[in-house]
Amino acid sequence: MFFEFEMVLKEHVSEELFLEIKENYDNWKDWSIFSTGIDSLSYMGILVELETKYNLSEEKLNEINSLHDIELFLIEECKNE
Repeated sequence: MFFEFEMVLKEHVSEELFLEIKENYDNWKDWSIFSTGIDSLSYMGILVELETKYNLSEEKLNEINSLHDIELFLIEECKNE
């Protein structure tokens, strides 16, 4: 799991859920966000952080449906820094 992605998850989900996601990431990475146990409030927090810290555009926002989508977005943004 990409380091920046881990940091975002740690900030917005419980430690227990974070560890579960990390353990199952390869199996869960393409599942919908809510299928992984992330609730809507945590998901909104993640999106707000991506928007404010990484300039998430509306177009990119509409493309984020899974954990892997978030990770790929962060990898791309960090390459551009």
